Amino acid sequence: MVADAAADIWALGVVAFELMTYEPAFSQLTARREIDDMHLGKRPLPWEAGGEKHARMGELRGMQASVQQCLSHNPGDRPSAADLIAAWDRMFDRGATQRA
Repeated sequence: MVADAAADIWALGVVAFELMTYEPAFSQLTARREIDDMHLGKRPLPWEAGGEKHARMGELRGMQASVQQCLSHNPGDRPSAADLIAAWDRMFDRGATQRA
């Protein structure tokens, strides 16, 4: 597994999931090898397998599609940092404008 910008975006997606759902993306009992397999698409991610974490993904509301894109198994499908920042800026600026 290569530590590059795409891996950083995947990790940011995991952090965003945790911030938005108030729970860890992976259980403390999840072995590092299992997480690596999930990252590589060899196993479903906890929120892809159904169950409670799958239901919690819906709580991301407007950020769900963006976070899911960050968590894509294929590194080429993940957004660049610049694209992600622009998307999140638009999302949050729009919300601030609507509240004003």
